[in-house]
Amino acid sequence: VYKIEYYYDNEIDRSKSEIVNAEIGKVIVKADIEKKAERNTVEGYKLITISNVPLTAGEDEDNNVIKVYYKKIKVEPENPDLPVGPDNPEVPVEDNETVYKVEYYYDNEIDTTRTEVIDAKVGDIINKADVEEKAEINKLEGYKLTTILNVPLTITEDIENNVIKVHYKKTVRPQDPSKPVSPENPEIPVEEDETVYKVEYYYD
Repeated sequence: VYKIEYYYDNEIDRSKSEIVNAEIGKVIVKADIEKKAERNTVEGYKLITISNVPLTAGEDEDNNVIKVYYKKIKVEPENPDLPVGPDNPEVPVEDNETVYKVEYYYDNEIDTTRTEVIDAKVGDIINKADVEEKAEINKLEGYKLTTILNVPLTITEDIENNVIKVHYKKTVRPQDPSKPVSPENPEIPVEEDETVYKVEYYYD
């Protein structure tokens, strides 16, 4: 099974959470969720992003979670100088509020349960220092932080580009990697013969 959760201004509405049956290994793509996301759009809110798709259904149900985020539509009186009334209704106005995501990867595998969606304004610049505390909090025992990708990040209207990726690498492994950890097969430090590198693409 997998779960769909709905968030309104980053607050979960548990009454809308859904459990959906799926075979292990099934890939759930964004298109599978879009109709449900549309159906759960509350009046006065707009869909912002669907997080953790595509999702490959696994045995660990806690990891099989898709999160749908909505944000309140900004409204103002048609004539700001007059009080709101039948002749001066509130109308939607353009705003520059959006979100960005922080994703956490352990040995290049994303942990979708840790993905964060954070409010921001278009044009904001998110620096490495803004993310370092989160990176430290999400560091698991036996892992080290290797890199934070996509910082500094300038926030744009395209939420799919507003993603910061935090990567960790395991610092220990079983003495015999083919066997589980035990007193006879203790964990030992990983040799520092591997590193990570970034590939950056620039377009005019």
